[in-house]
Amino acid sequence: MDFSGMKARVWDSGGHGVEHAVRLAKDFGIVEYYSPWQKLGPTLDERSIGKGMEGVTRIQEFMRDKENVDLFYFVSEGAGDLAHDLREHGYRVFGAGLAEELEADRMLMRKIQKELGLPTQKTVKIKGCGKLQEYLAEHPEVVVKFDVVRGDMESLVADKLFLVDQQIHKLKFDFGPFKDDFEFIVEEKIDGAEIGFDGFFTGSDFILPSLWGLEHEYAYLGRYDFDLPGILSNVMYRLSKLLESYNYRGAISVEVRCPSASKAYLIDMTCRYPYPLSLIYTESIKNYSEVIYGIANGEQVELEPVSDYVGMCNVLTHYTEKAWAILEGAEDDRKHVKLERCAKYDGHYYAVRGEDNGFTLIGCDTSLDKVIGGIKEKLDSVNCQGLEKDTIGQIDKALEEIEALEEIGVRV
Repeated sequence: MDFSGMKARVWDSGGHGVEHAVRLAKDFGIVEYYSPWQKLGPTLDERSIGKGMEGVTRIQEFMRDKENVDLFYFVSEGAGDLAHDLREHGYRVFGAGLAEELEADRMLMRKIQKELGLPTQKTVKIKGCGKLQEYLAEHPEVVVKFDVVRGDMESLVADKLFLVDQQIHKLKFDFGPFKDDFEFIVEEKIDGAEIGFDGFFTGSDFILPSLWGLEHEYAYLGRYDFDLPGILSNVMYRLSKLLESYNYRGAISVEVRCPSASKAYLIDMTCRYPYPLSLIYTESIKNYSEVIYGIANGEQVELEPVSDYVGMCNVLTHYTEKAWAILEGAEDDRKHVKLERCAKYDGHYYAVRGEDNGFTLIGCDTSLDKVIGGIKEKLDSVNCQGLEKDTIGQIDKALEEIEALEEIGVRV
């Protein structure tokens, strides 16, 4: 299909999906990119994300001249109601819409999980930091999670109480007057091998082939497949009717933990693109724009992968939390070196100040060994201030966990 006469408009709440806009711009005539910046006293930083990137025009208002947009492309969370409203008014929209609540509301998802007949971990809601400390003292080996405000802290595994106490003391300070009102989600800890699904839903079914594999902190390894492992296929089959009820048209990721070869507990739903994992899509899908456009239309499109096996590793620096940094090496290999929260000026790529940042190195090849080798080979070609290149070791950890999957009969 020829997209050269069409306009696409990208919504990206965190600035991590710039590369998706860049990829779309290879096919679409006009690609506009927006990430929210409006607040009392806006900064140049937030208004600069995406500026100068290949084929992309940074815009500062999302809804202006919406009648002239052929595709609205939501690559992150935070505007599900807007995506839903646009779709209801006849616009072509890629995005989870109101289904964002399946990620944001863990108690709701656990309730649905049980109704779908899936194994469900014991989950309770604890109100206040003090009550949480009391509960953890009596219930070791649980996981403390957050709903909407996930930026305050990562999930806590309460296996070492003295360390968790330190983190809760910090939360008491951070939450201020709301420290006794905040509601924590506390779940039974499920041991076992972890496996994840990463794919697309068209409003009525999943796009095939789908990507599945394993993520370990900064790294991911996986493969495209028409036939998912049985233990994962069962979960996705049961979720399909749920997604259909939301008219879900977008990217979806699901993590499950498997204590045995026949039992899988749903751990997390990601009702958006997962980052940085989803940057793999920009190079591993031959018919990328056709897939995105077809999903927005509610059409079934067969995905054409570049190769069976894919992987990525995120290499970060904390320098960018407080300062802009030149990202050296991206200009030489845009196929394997991807960026987040970035801008381009005078021929140089920059990490926009505000978060830890750096590079995502991706690989697509005929085996996991070749994928890993290619990613490690790229490490020497990139650099910026304070880059922590030792994080590349996470990709070996991911491989070890894939080997653990083989013990329950799942081969990647």
